[in-house]
Order: sequence, then structure tokens, then C-alpha cells
Amino acid sequence: MRGKLITVCSFFLLILSSVFAGDRADFINLGFIGQNEAFLYGQYGIDEEGTYFYADVVYHDLQTGETPAESIQSKRYPLIELDGGSTLPAMLQSVQEYLTVNPVPVDFTRTGVMLYSRLPGTGAAARISFKDYTQNKDYSLSLNLRPKVRNPGSNTAIALTLYQYDQEGNLEQRYDAGSLVSPLEGVYDVRIAKVFSDPERNYLVMVFQTSEFDDETKSVDVRYLVKSIALN
Repeated sequence: MRGKLITVCSFFLLILSSVFAGDRADFINLGFIGQNEAFLYGQYGIDEEGTYFYADVVYHDLQTGETPAESIQSKRYPLIELDGGSTLPAMLQSVQEYLTVNPVPVDFTRTGVMLYSRLPGTGAAARISFKDYTQNKDYSLSLNLRPKVRNPGSNTAIALTLYQYDQEGNLEQRYDAGSLVSPLEGVYDVRIAKVFSDPERNYLVMVFQTSEFDDETKSVDVRYLVKSIALN
């Protein structure tokens, strides 16, 4: 009986190790900068081998709707430096370092309003609905992925369309956010994770969870990217 139990436990551990191979980042909303100049966010976690913490601070420009590569700060911290354990201290330390080098007017109370927080099922197309109760606005966000069939190692192009409805369900406005300039290399799955609005309701910030195939480790890393739409 004991031998069978060990065999069963080993089997389930093998399944878990294959399902959760790679590392999964956590997302943190750091707030809207200035008069909606930008949206600042972070993603952080522990690498697959468990040797270091990583913490990225990302500046998303709301005026252009772009995330310049030079605006991303990526830091790595050996576990021994932060005494192991929680990854959050690494994120907070990285934010402090970022603000020292880039003195942007961050107000951590301006994290905006979360209008959606859930991961829909995977597939070539996804559509979610959410409501802004303060403004009595209903929204529907459509996400289309190309190609339809994607395997680990594939590149994915995404297109976004946002629909805004009045209280009677009539279409008020359609926002075509278009596609990202180029396909996301190595990203084979994209899901809508969260939607935020700034306090003044001038922008919608959409957070996407991506699954990226890591050629070196032959595993999947979960990361985040942001896209925004100006509502006015």
C-alpha cells in the first residue's frame, strides 16, 4: 500500500511539474502618472530555477498608446540578497530604484478603478463584457488572435475592438484599437486579465496575460502587457 501511495504521489508531482513548468509573474498596478500622462505597472516573481527574484517596472505612455522598450526597467535580485521568501520586497525595491532614476510624478493613490478582473478561456477569439457603474456605461471588448491555431513557440498577432453602450443597450461608440505593430515573438497565448480606468474616465487600460515559450528552458513563462484606449 505504501509503495502504491508513493507511486501515485510521484505521478501527480510529475503532472504538476509539467503543467506549471516555467515561471508565472504577478502583476501590480502602480498608478496613473500626472494628468494621465502614463500608466505605471510592475510584474515580478521568481525564475524557474529558483535562483533569483525578477522585478520589471513598465511605463506605458497613454498619449501614444505605446510602451517604449527604453521605458522598461528590468531588475534581477539573487534570493540570498533578499533572504528568500516573498517576491514583493524585490518589486518594491525595484520601484524605488526606478523612481530615483526617473523622477516621474507618481501618485500611488491614483490606481484608477478596476472594471474587470478575470481570465476568460483561451481561444482564437475572446469577448468580455463589463460595466462602469459610476458612469452607467456598458462595454464589450473583443480580442482576436492570429493565427487561429498556435502552439508553444508560435508568434501571435492581436487585434482589439471596444464597444460602448448606453443604458438601453444601444451602441454609442466603437473604438478600434487595431493590432500591435508586430506579432509577439514566442507568445502563443494571450488572455484578457484586467481592465482599469483612470479616475476621470478618459482612458481604459487593458492588461493581458501572455504565455511565452522559453527556448532555453523549453518551458512556458507567464508575463503581462498593457494596451490602452483613449475614450475622449
